[in-house]
Amino acid sequence: MVGVFERAIAEADKRRFNGEVGAEEVLRMFWAGLADVLRINDAGEDSEMEVLRRAIRSVPGCGEVWARYMRALERHGSSEQVADAFNQAFGMGLVQSDVEQIVPVVLASASFQRRLTETDMAAEDNLPNLIATLENGIDMVRKASKTGDPKLRLEKFLAAIYHQAGLTDNAVTVWEAATKFYKSSYLVWTSFIETLIKYQQYEKVEQVFLDIHTKNLDWPEAIWETWINFEQLYGTVDGLEQCLDKVEKAQYQVNVRRVKEAEKAGYAAMQAAAEAQLTTTSAAPVAEDAVAMDVDDVAPPERGTKREAEEEPVGAYKKARTGEYLKSCGIVSLFTSSAEQKSQPLKRDRENSTVFVGDLPASVTEEELKRLFKDCGNVREVKITQLAQTLVATVEFFERDSVPAALTKDKKQLDGQEVAVHLAWKSTLYVTNFPESADDAVIPYVDDSAPQASAQNALELHGRELEPNQTMNVFISNPERKKERSDQDANDKEVYIAGLSKFTTQIDLDKVFKTYGAIKEIRMATDDKGHSKGFAFIEYEQEVSFGFRSSLTQVLFIGIQKDALAALDANNHELKKRRIAVTLADSRARGKSRNLVADSGLSKAADTRTRSVRLRNLPPNTQEGLLQQTLEKITSLKRVEVFVEQKEAVVEFENASEAGKLLLRTDPIVFNGNTLQLSEERRDGVAARPAAPPPKAGGLFVPRSAASRPRAGLGHARKPAPSPTASTSTSQAVNQLVTNSSAQSKGQDDFRKMLGGQ
Repeated sequence: MVGVFERAIAEADKRRFNGEVGAEEVLRMFWAGLADVLRINDAGEDSEMEVLRRAIRSVPGCGEVWARYMRALERHGSSEQVADAFNQAFGMGLVQSDVEQIVPVVLASASFQRRLTETDMAAEDNLPNLIATLENGIDMVRKASKTGDPKLRLEKFLAAIYHQAGLTDNAVTVWEAATKFYKSSYLVWTSFIETLIKYQQYEKVEQVFLDIHTKNLDWPEAIWETWINFEQLYGTVDGLEQCLDKVEKAQYQVNVRRVKEAEKAGYAAMQAAAEAQLTTTSAAPVAEDAVAMDVDDVAPPERGTKREAEEEPVGAYKKARTGEYLKSCGIVSLFTSSAEQKSQPLKRDRENSTVFVGDLPASVTEEELKRLFKDCGNVREVKITQLAQTLVATVEFFERDSVPAALTKDKKQLDGQEVAVHLAWKSTLYVTNFPESADDAVIPYVDDSAPQASAQNALELHGRELEPNQTMNVFISNPERKKERSDQDANDKEVYIAGLSKFTTQIDLDKVFKTYGAIKEIRMATDDKGHSKGFAFIEYEQEVSFGFRSSLTQVLFIGIQKDALAALDANNHELKKRRIAVTLADSRARGKSRNLVADSGLSKAADTRTRSVRLRNLPPNTQEGLLQQTLEKITSLKRVEVFVEQKEAVVEFENASEAGKLLLRTDPIVFNGNTLQLSEERRDGVAARPAAPPPKAGGLFVPRSAASRPRAGLGHARKPAPSPTASTSTSQAVNQLVTNSSAQSKGQDDFRKMLGGQ
């Protein structure tokens, strides 16, 4: 047997010298096997030690060989040499790069020191040395690999040593530190939880389960099952019910994520198959005497004058009826989020569901192309484009699975001419920021025989300045990189909380509202001192939660709830001795203070009305520019808006005083032969109080009428409407006053003297 191993070692060493792949691993295996054979057959200390010394010289980077060497030294009474062998193994620097080589050496040294501690209890340095060896080994493992040791051999050893020594807090610390490095390992979390349960730290166990039950772990079902078992053994009824509810929501989230990952994997496989099909099709030689196959040119059946129904993909009606039934029952898909359900009917993957068809005959029609690809799948759209020297077309399908079949139509004939079919993936350009004067000539001629290569060549235009300070952007269109709006469906997932105490923190809000669903973000307004201003917004991860309860093998459907709607149950909840108000957030709502103008204290709309004047009796087809030029000769203004059909315009000024000056103007404003009528702008656009009328020759200046508002509230009666008789008499009195004043020929100077008391 020894001779067989010797010949195998010699052959493996020779192949390693020649650089063969895997020869090093085989050589290590043969040396370890030979050492085991000698130990099992009691070959003697000299023979065994001689072989192990040869082995560590031949494969100094093998941790298993070093571990066997250290155990042999201890077994044969050379315990003082074990520490030297441990230092020699790591001193060469060949073991530290591989986790599987570090762990055996550290375990061999640690187990030796443990046995030494048990036999020599008087030595005070034995336990600290043992702990230091394991801690250093754990550090080396985590530095050697980002994934560390999935088996957690050193952590288990160290936690057991702490437990035997009565250092329970240190044992918990070992696993707590491990959870920070192995964040997604269910084995670390279950070991941590089992340690806490062993030391009866049940409250901490509850908190750990609440923190990790929604994390992306490698086996979340194990965590959920452990949580349920813990609540059944140590928890209350309420705790068990809460646990089951949390597990249901977490299970739904995991199912959604797994379905998305499966879709991505399927899409990647489809792309790989399409590329392989394209490579095979393009690389296949065509015989010179091969006759191209004709496509049957079957005339379409004649139909009447009734409009032909639009084509639908096979199964579309069935899917629609199924969707309507589910909606009528209030059920949504288990594996589809609400945002995806809203976007699915609008989804159209052109780049991955389209093929390019080149070398087309001049007389080709869309119907002929549809008949060519009818057996490949349901065609959504056909577009024929005439380029400078050739005719090309794009054929888009409803499903991307139809593309591989469509590629088989390459080299088929239409009207006696062979056509070329290419994959449209990575051959569509996305061009932005080009000048308005740019046309199709900006992008050079595209070779329809190699659309992907042409698209790659067109990327050279990226960053080119067609006009000064205007750099054009050119990219390959990729719908997979499309990102959803960050605020899409935010109103359906967000709640608004008011009435908060200034001592409320985000942690307080998280404790209250995380019971209704997974929280994505908490935004709380704070002052300079970090105290709450009294309101906050909470956005949940998803709009809809799917309810079901399971024992990890049997699933029971319960129902659906919206996290944001469920959070409304917290309305009138007492938090920090304050009753809070919880409502659905509305992005269209604005605070009253935001809509006020600081100077006037009015709303923006009211402030704009006080600075505006309505002009009437405009000439037909009045142009805003000409009207503005005419008005700017009289006063400064901000903007002019003309309503051609009503023959009116609204003039907005910088401030209300400018609008008042224009309304008090006595000289008429004539524009293109029409005398303009001026009035205040009112909310409904109807003329308010009229401006001052044009004065008669030598007439008295008549200011615009002033009307006082009736007092509101109890105890004040509404003034009765004036009777027609009173109105007529008032009008006659005013006319008489104007007539008398005209006879006296008083002007503006007389009016000013009257106001001054002269």
